Amino acid sequence: MKGLPGRIIIGGDNHLTNTQILSRKDDVVTRTLEKLDFIFKYAQDNKIPEIYLLGDFFHKQVDVKYLNQVIDRLVWMKNVGISVYSLIGNHVGNCVGKNYQMYGDTSFGTLVKTGLLGIRRNNVAFVHAYSYKQDNSFETWEDEKNAELVLAHYFINSGPPGEELIIPWDMLKSSYRNMKVLCLGHDHEAYDETVTDGVLCLAPGGMFRTSLNEKNRKVQFAILDTESLAVSYVDIPHESGDVVFMDAARSVEKDADKQLAEFMKSISEIDNSANDITLYVRQYLDGFADKDIKQRMMDRLIQEGLL
Repeated sequence: MKGLPGRIIIGGDNHLTNTQILSRKDDVVTRTLEKLDFIFKYAQDNKIPEIYLLGDFFHKQVDVKYLNQVIDRLVWMKNVGISVYSLIGNHVGNCVGKNYQMYGDTSFGTLVKTGLLGIRRNNVAFVHAYSYKQDNSFETWEDEKNAELVLAHYFINSGPPGEELIIPWDMLKSSYRNMKVLCLGHDHEAYDETVTDGVLCLAPGGMFRTSLNEKNRKVQFAILDTESLAVSYVDIPHESGDVVFMDAARSVEKDADKQLAEFMKSISEIDNSANDITLYVRQYLDGFADKDIKQRMMDRLIQEGLL
């Protein structure tokens, strides 16, 4: 592909975080940085000069201490001549919809403004999460229309019924007539590459498992040969899901009333914004298999005016 080095790394969503994900038993903060170290060291050792990440670089806003640790790693990459690019995903500062224009004030935006993380590059098209419009079309930039490599955060035909985030294939093809490779993020599941209308489609999957239903999926990144378009995958070291994640069956260990009481007590101890409470709730409920208990907890939060 024109203007690109011989080999590049394509990685899925990172979800770097400085807070513990409650469905996991391990030290999530340390593990996220270890995985970033692994992909960066692999690029250095194997002389791969460019890394492309497909969005959700951070899971949420992070504190300064954690941000500085990420900055140190990006400075390392810059000093050894490796460029790191990322799509803007839907987890930018917990922004959604109309608030995407505020991404510049987030942890992710800080990395972009310092020049350590790129969101544009010649010969590559970046379809960021905020690029999407109500009619399922997306914004394009004139200088990207001849790109042969296209990166898109949202998966084709993904999303809950009635809220699908769809990239219409005909629109995508007509927007990028020279497209040879399409790389897709957002969906954390890893899929085998496919070829559609002569376009190679890659979906390497997320690089960090953030919820209980992901405990058995692949954790990897892709290496793309930009001349032959051959693809290979590198497994990121990770422990078995049975070791890392809480037992989904724990919901039957206590009666529902006791669970609800403990849940409400934990919420009362949080002195944060509505966004932080909502994120905590999602993480907390992720470890419970009983849908009835989950719904009772949500109803109670609404009743208390917390959601």
